[in-house]
Amino acid sequence: LIVAGLRPGEARRLYRIDLADGRVSPISQEGVGLPSAITGQLRVSPDGRRIAAVDESNRLVVVTLDDGRAQVVPGVEAPELPLGWTEDSRGIFVYTPQTLPSRVFIVDAETGRRTLWREVTPRDRSSVTGIDNFVIASDATSWFYAFERVRSELYLAEGVR
Repeated sequence: LIVAGLRPGEARRLYRIDLADGRVSPISQEGVGLPSAITGQLRVSPDGRRIAAVDESNRLVVVTLDDGRAQVVPGVEAPELPLGWTEDSRGIFVYTPQTLPSRVFIVDAETGRRTLWREVTPRDRSSVTGIDNFVIASDATSWFYAFERVRSELYLAEGVR
């Protein structure tokens, strides 16, 4: 089992928990974990060998589970966040939360080559502040996202003293 967390007095990092004996051992160096804007699942590659995470500078990194080595992914622009991996474990889906339209790119984890995958926006964009909680199915044939609407009313008062 792979988890992201921190121990008292340490920075965040990725850990492996042995389900047989409950032993916890660090995978990554300190400072590598999930972006604060992402909750829930870790972005593990389909081949099970790597995890998309962020380092202490909020740069997207790929952590190799065998040795815990973290390598910065070229071609990712701050504040883009990882959404998941392509089926071949070569590309990472990234997007910038709270933007409209929301552009989702596939970034090759080795070369940094960027390809626009989708541009997503609600049909009715009025009072939508941006898209967040974007989830892509493992085969990339379906996806969903959440957004917030902020509505207000304006009143005009005339002749008030």
